[in-house]
Amino acid sequence: MGMLKKKNLRLIDWCLVAGLICFSPRASGSRGLLPAKLKELPSKLSVSETIRVRIFPHFRDYLPQGRDVDKERVGFQSASHCRLYRGLSHTSGGAPAKKGFFGVGTDFEFRYEDLKEPLWLDCPSSTKMMRSEKKVPSYRYLGNFYIHRIDSPDKGRYIEVVNVIHLEKYLEGVVPSEVYAHWPEEALKTQAVAARTYAFFHLFRARESGRPSFYDVDDTINYQVYTGIDRFHVRTSAAVRETRGEVIIFGNQVIQAYYHADSGGATANPMHVWNISAPYLKSMPDGTANQASAWRRSLSKRALGRNLRRLKLIGKNEPLVDLFVPAAGRTQSGRVKFLTVVVGVDKRKINISLATFQKFASGLPSTMFYIQQRRNQFRLVGLGFGHGVGLSQRGAKVLAKEQNWNYRRILTHYYPNTLLCQAEDIDGKDAIESCQDHLVPLDKRTVLAQQNRSSRL
Repeated sequence: MGMLKKKNLRLIDWCLVAGLICFSPRASGSRGLLPAKLKELPSKLSVSETIRVRIFPHFRDYLPQGRDVDKERVGFQSASHCRLYRGLSHTSGGAPAKKGFFGVGTDFEFRYEDLKEPLWLDCPSSTKMMRSEKKVPSYRYLGNFYIHRIDSPDKGRYIEVVNVIHLEKYLEGVVPSEVYAHWPEEALKTQAVAARTYAFFHLFRARESGRPSFYDVDDTINYQVYTGIDRFHVRTSAAVRETRGEVIIFGNQVIQAYYHADSGGATANPMHVWNISAPYLKSMPDGTANQASAWRRSLSKRALGRNLRRLKLIGKNEPLVDLFVPAAGRTQSGRVKFLTVVVGVDKRKINISLATFQKFASGLPSTMFYIQQRRNQFRLVGLGFGHGVGLSQRGAKVLAKEQNWNYRRILTHYYPNTLLCQAEDIDGKDAIESCQDHLVPLDKRTVLAQQNRSSRL
């Protein structure tokens, strides 16, 4: 890709430049894992659905949003007059609601100590949310805003802002934040369908699971990156429109459409990543290894030995001799499951898990790597970026450009055994099967069985 200007980076390239594990936080907590604990599946999908996106505050320093230090103050500037209402202080699983009219204006500032009740900001045009820190970006948004304060025992006091927006407009902000607008049209359509499916899944999960929440997703890599309208582009917006209402299902469920930046040439089995399984997420080569992103990291031999002793994995006086990945320590896709350290004058071998290794080798772009020993260092040489499960964004680009695959074929490749269906009949679109013939409520027995299987969440 050559040298990239940071202000123009999309998430996939933030990972390349910064060496981040792309999208892995999306599955690090219970919100990201499947299967969903749904009480019952929706009997109808609607393209006119709204989605609730938490856009403030940001507790962790995820790119591109950054971390909010001042979480008790936020402002808004609108291109036209907004109407301010009192908001309801409870949620019934749908969009937050408004009640009595409160005021009108174009510039607002809200402080925790003054926010005695929830507020609803209804703006007819684009609105910029102003964050306190100068070093973090402030994006412009469409839709409305639900603003309330929270006093959390683990996160402290903060104001929470939820952007309530039409689902398709939300996707117009997601797609150009996840991939480059100049990529092949079919790759952009692939991303649009995967993002829509991912959004529907979490929308249903948040509203049907019975867990109280004022939002369905946030705007970070915990879910999908969303930067309001600042990155809207004619090509990515066209990809969203031309796939309007199309989602991926398996059986009678909307799938958890995991995706990542770069597979390194083969996708990963989620059983090896998160100890979960799904029939539509499999490990398979995607033919893109020769175009995968390469990376290198170095580890000090002395520091590694010190960390192993701190964890009492090796003796206090045992020298670290070598580190390597044995043949049995790799998955089918070539990713690392465990490593072997060689210690002492007798060259004793000890296996350590990947999770243990990552405690002192954090920030690895992927788990597809091999190790070279150079003097007093171990050099890690790897391919790919991200967890490797599901759709590879770079793989979709390569398959569309080099193999001339259309987006439906790409989706079928990365999500085998699934069905691409249409949420609603839309005039002027190519006829594909309706989702309504498949999305029927689950019987009580199936729901209970599903909840038992997912009790770990």
